[in-house]
Amino acid sequence: MNLWYNYLVVNMKTNIIYKHDNETFNSIGIKNDNIITFKNNDEMIKVTILDKKIDILKEKNDSIIHMIFDSNNITESIYDVYELGIVNLSIKTNKLIISDNSILIEYIILESNDFHTYELRWKHDN
Repeated sequence: MNLWYNYLVVNMKTNIIYKHDNETFNSIGIKNDNIITFKNNDEMIKVTILDKKIDILKEKNDSIIHMIFDSNNITESIYDVYELGIVNLSIKTNKLIISDNSILIEYIILESNDFHTYELRWKHDN
């Protein structure tokens, strides 16, 4: 299968509610079955869509964060800042909606009690 044929335009919206801060960016990514890979500036992002779970891996030159979202469950995730070490994160997923062209995740990082909303939408670039 030719991966180049599966290019997708990926629009992602991340809301950090407690700071009233919104980040929105558009990117071209590759979707191969249940995996979407794209780049935002110097950050490589891989989203794996499982049956009722989302696995997000974000890699930068100086850090990596791996988050797992499982509806109404607490999952263990990691944030590794290479010069400082690993921080374990407990994530409570309040809402997880997976559709054909989007995902929506509302979650709380329990260590800081911070609420976040992560929305990812994609469409074929034809």
